[in-house]
Amino acid sequence: MEKSIALEMFVSWKGLVFSLFLVIFLTAYCYFLRLKDCPKKQKSLYFFLRLIFLFLFALAGLGLKWEQSRWEKEERHIILLKDISNSMDILDMGGKSRKEVCDEILTKNHDLLNQIKESFHFSQYAFAKGIRDQRKDFGHTAIGRALEDSTKRVEANKILAILLLSDGQNNDGPHPLNVIEGLGKVPIYSIGLGEPKKEEAKHFDSQGRDIIAPKEGLMGHGIPILGEFFFQGLKGKSIQIQLLVNGKILKSKRITPSANRVIERISFYHTFQSFGLAKISLRAKPLANEVSYKNNTVSTFIRIIPKGVSILYLARFPRWELKFLRRALQEEKGIYLDIRLIGSSGFRPPPGFDWKKFQAVILDNLEPNSLNFTDWRKILESVSQHRMGLLILSGSILPENFYRTSLGPILPFLRRGTYYSPRKVSPVPSRRNSLHPILRIHSTSSKILDNIKLWSSLPPWKGMIRSIFPKGNSEVLLMDSYSK
Repeated sequence: MEKSIALEMFVSWKGLVFSLFLVIFLTAYCYFLRLKDCPKKQKSLYFFLRLIFLFLFALAGLGLKWEQSRWEKEERHIILLKDISNSMDILDMGGKSRKEVCDEILTKNHDLLNQIKESFHFSQYAFAKGIRDQRKDFGHTAIGRALEDSTKRVEANKILAILLLSDGQNNDGPHPLNVIEGLGKVPIYSIGLGEPKKEEAKHFDSQGRDIIAPKEGLMGHGIPILGEFFFQGLKGKSIQIQLLVNGKILKSKRITPSANRVIERISFYHTFQSFGLAKISLRAKPLANEVSYKNNTVSTFIRIIPKGVSILYLARFPRWELKFLRRALQEEKGIYLDIRLIGSSGFRPPPGFDWKKFQAVILDNLEPNSLNFTDWRKILESVSQHRMGLLILSGSILPENFYRTSLGPILPFLRRGTYYSPRKVSPVPSRRNSLHPILRIHSTSSKILDNIKLWSSLPPWKGMIRSIFPKGNSEVLLMDSYSK
């Protein structure tokens, strides 16, 4: 909304006649009566001044006035909708995918788009199932919903045009024609991409969604690897899932989707015979006439450690609930466990105690007063200085039963601890974190440290901190964060 000041004159014949009569009458009155005996020069001056005054008075009588006039600047919006659904990955545009050609169109017309932005209100949205940005789409092309959601933000009568770049195959949400009817006379300019004969392949697609594996593992020890795949239009068909290490196929399994649109999970257990950084991938073997082959594979990296891991295990009164974990670590080849009991005076390392020989520290269930501030500072400074992992068991130290660890090497071996305890200890996929598994470890209720200020006042340690959040009575979730 913009405002301007306009001078407007309202004139009527009655006002004009009255003003002219008033000017003549008052002028004659001033000249013949009031200025009759004055000098000639003074008469002229007075006459001139009064004439100006009467002229201004006459203008006022004509109805001259200032009025603030308002006018609204017309807003015109142009909306650009770009399709990023799976079908846009089909390579049927002269060796290029539809998505690549779409990006080229926008790049070549960059100057034109800038001119549009200068003259109009310009909005650009990418859409698949909705008009929000997505790194991974779900095989949907909801043109109707994209039109509906984008126009909700602007009144229909203010939309100059809608530009749509899509392969035109709507398979989710409201029908585009129904939405267009609600938009009235808003013009929609569509740029079609792709060959129609390829659209029949949209029913067949395998998408790698997630791969879950520990970040570190020991050479010669089995490591669990889990994958999550989305299948569309493949109900009842046998799909081969391949495990690749550094690009080489080592193992494979078959899975049969239970529905036309379903997420399936699959697991592998692999033993690495060489150390170093290994790239692991899970791939759904491509099928003929699939929508896209690019999304069949998910990958991650595992660092394989060539030597064993030395762990310092500190406990005051070891709890029987964690006995299976201690026994599993003690009997596992390649893991060297040094168990130290904390006395009533806290942790007092013996002479010649070398922190450097340990790769990790595990704190068993500790009472709030088991370690004083000095002990905590010493342990955390050592962990930070020597880049050690820290795992705190049970919930007596941190609020809300938090666990903290960067102890990647021992995580795969927890799976083998099932024969020490009836509790299930096996990794399963996590929706909250795509990098690490969920481990089922029994969590007992215990007192929580009331003085949270003690923990917050301790010096932070460098490196990765893996937090395990209990869910219910047994399930814990691994999350990563980094401390500088």
